[in-house]
Amino acid sequence: MKKRLLLLLCMIACVFSLVACSSDKEKTSSKKSLQYDEETLKSEIEGIINSFTAMSKDDAEKKLEDVEEGTLDYQILSAWTANCDDLGSLKSIDKYSFSSDEKTITCEINTTFSKRTAKMTFLITAEDTTFRIEPKYTLGEKMQKACLNTLLGMGTVFIVLILIAFLISLFKYINKLEQASKNKDASAAATAVDQTIAQIVEKEENLTDDLELVAVITAAIAASEGTSTDGLYVRSIKRVNKSKWQRA
Repeated sequence: MKKRLLLLLCMIACVFSLVACSSDKEKTSSKKSLQYDEETLKSEIEGIINSFTAMSKDDAEKKLEDVEEGTLDYQILSAWTANCDDLGSLKSIDKYSFSSDEKTITCEINTTFSKRTAKMTFLITAEDTTFRIEPKYTLGEKMQKACLNTLLGMGTVFIVLILIAFLISLFKYINKLEQASKNKDASAAATAVDQTIAQIVEKEENLTDDLELVAVITAAIAASEGTSTDGLYVRSIKRVNKSKWQRA
């Protein structure tokens, strides 16, 4: 009895495991397969293309400010504002090309504009849709762009190198300026010392003249009084107005 119950339980477990596996496979296959109607999708894409190609660049830029970044509208408006000047106005939608795999539907549209043709691509998945525009340039235009990019890059490099060489050439003037500043400071210091010495010498000379003047005045007073100079001391010398001397 116990063996039969164990066998029955094992059989039930096996059945449930097989059912679970089959259901998982069905869910996985349903997630991977993307069903679509080509005509309906073509009509929707054509309406989208006619809608944004009718906008001017200014209108598209203004509308882009109000659109959330990362959405399909944001991708379309960004691509259009970046390429509308090179494309011009839409003339015709020439060809649709659909391809799909287990996860992605790819729709490529060949279009003709007033200035050149372009390929638009919609990548549609179960979670998201992306969009891009690829203008078709001639070989001459591609070469011209490549040359301009090369010249711009090389020109930038040469300008930077010239600027660096110019800055390096200024280093010698920095040394000269430093040396000139040192010489100027030394000259100013020497001049200050000379001026100080001259002032000291001048004071000493003035002091010598005053002593001689004191000795002369002392001798004159002693001679007029008929005494010696031992008891005479000159405390100070003051200049007197000439008129007072004349009246005396």
